[in-house]
Amino acid sequence: MQRFRRENFPKKPTKQRHHFSWGAVSVYPLTPPKVAVVVSKKVLKNATDRNRARRRVYGAMSDALKSKALEKSFVFFLKHEALTAPVQQLQKDIASVV
Repeated sequence: MQRFRRENFPKKPTKQRHHFSWGAVSVYPLTPPKVAVVVSKKVLKNATDRNRARRRVYGAMSDALKSKALEKSFVFFLKHEALTAPVQQLQKDIASVV
C-alpha cells in the first residue's frame, strides 16, 4: 500500500464518495493505486490524536486489503469519531468500499 505524496495528491473532487459515521472516503481511478488519510487540526486538536486516528485507519485498511489488491486510490477524510469507533466497524466500512 503506497501513500500519496504531496505533489501527487488529487486536486479535483471525485464523483464517488462514501460517508460513514467516522468520516468519508473518496475513491479515485488513479494508477498506481495509493492511499491517504486526512485529519484537520479543526477536527482533532492534538497531534497525538490525529496520528492515532491515522494509524487506526491505516491498520483497518491493511486488514481489509490482505485478501484484495488495490485497483483504485482512496483518500480518507476523518471526523472526531474515528478515535472512538470500533476497529471492526472501520474494517467493515472500508471493506465495503474496497
